[in-house]
Amino acid sequence: SGGDMRKQVGLLFTTVCCRIIERFGFGDGKAGFDNMFLAVWRARAHVAVAESAGRIEHLLGMSPGEWFGFQANAGGQADRKTSATMVSVRVRHAISGGEIWVQVRTGATMGEVKLAVTAKLGLPQVPDAAHIVRP
Repeated sequence: SGGDMRKQVGLLFTTVCCRIIERFGFGDGKAGFDNMFLAVWRARAHVAVAESAGRIEHLLGMSPGEWFGFQANAGGQADRKTSATMVSVRVRHAISGGEIWVQVRTGATMGEVKLAVTAKLGLPQVPDAAHIVRP
C-alpha cells in the first residue's frame, strides 16, 4: 500500500541522509529530520526548492507532492497538494487546553501534523519535547 511504501522510503531516506542532515545543522535523529522538513516546507515558495523537492520525489518513485506535500506548478511557484486532499486537524494542548487548527494532507502522519503546528506557531524548529497523540 501507499502507507507501507512511504514507511519503507522513509527508512531508506533517513538511513542514507542522517549524517548529511546533522552536518547542515538540523540536529540528529528524528528531531533533525523534523527540522529539515520544516525548513523545506517554509521555503516551498522558492522555485528551486519546489523543483528540487519534485526531483527527490521522482527519484524515490513518488508522485509530485506525495513526500513533501507541495509541488511546483506550471508557473514555477509551489502549490500545496490540491485542497481536495487536505483536511483540517484540531490539536489541543494536553495541559493548558489551548487549541490550534492546521491544514494537512489526508493521511498525514503525526509527524506532519507536528510540523504543521510548528510552522503555524512560527517556531524556529520542532521542539524536542513536542509529542502529538491521538485522543
